[in-house]
Amino acid sequence: MNIQEVKNIRIADYLQSLGYTPVKQQGNGLWYKSPFREETEASFKVNTDRNLWFDYGLGKGGNIIALAEELYATDHVPYLLNKIAERVPHIRPVSFSFRQHSSEPSFQHLEVGELTHPALLRYLQERGINTDLARLEWRITVETSLNVPQQNVEELISIIDNYIIDIKDMNNNIYQRYTGKNNENVLGNLRYLIGKDKAKQIVIRTPLIPSYNTEKDIDQSIELLKEMGITQFDRFTYKTPND
Repeated sequence: MNIQEVKNIRIADYLQSLGYTPVKQQGNGLWYKSPFREETEASFKVNTDRNLWFDYGLGKGGNIIALAEELYATDHVPYLLNKIAERVPHIRPVSFSFRQHSSEPSFQHLEVGELTHPALLRYLQERGINTDLARLEWRITVETSLNVPQQNVEELISIIDNYIIDIKDMNNNIYQRYTGKNNENVLGNLRYLIGKDKAKQIVIRTPLIPSYNTEKDIDQSIELLKEMGITQFDRFTYKTPND
């Protein structure tokens, strides 16, 4: 097979031939648990319209040949074409269906009520905030990196109105160099919030971090976040001690 013939193979079909199936679908995106590592949350997306993939944990993506490069740990194109061709007899056009949770309502009736959540009241009291005033009517905005256990996000989702999320950078290599941690929790929590219809209540901070990322990196992060459904961004530059 030549390069063009290989590129015509649907990535979803190729992954299926290798035993990888998506766990959910959002629009034209099929979401998988990454074929490159063990993980609990799906961070690998295939755009079925463009026949391209992107791994949010790895910070890389591309066409089927780029996928094979990561799978087989080589950039030797003739070898990659041969490995893909070996799967051709096993590749079949496939479609996927995902169970809809009909028990969940499509909308919720919400009312403003008294502030009673014990975790929030405790948080206010620890900071010397008058809880009697807070009980009247508060709108809560949280600024966070989201690099926390998902349980923390789940416990507070019912009382938080808006989120300001400092994503640092969607490229895990950049994120890890700057923070010393990977961004798996960040992306998992962000997908959780989006899945709970919070996208319009989220502002993503996409900073330029001197010596760590570039304007081009920020552009790529914003495009990836837009694909996930985020529409509000705060683009700025981190100040360093030498500035």
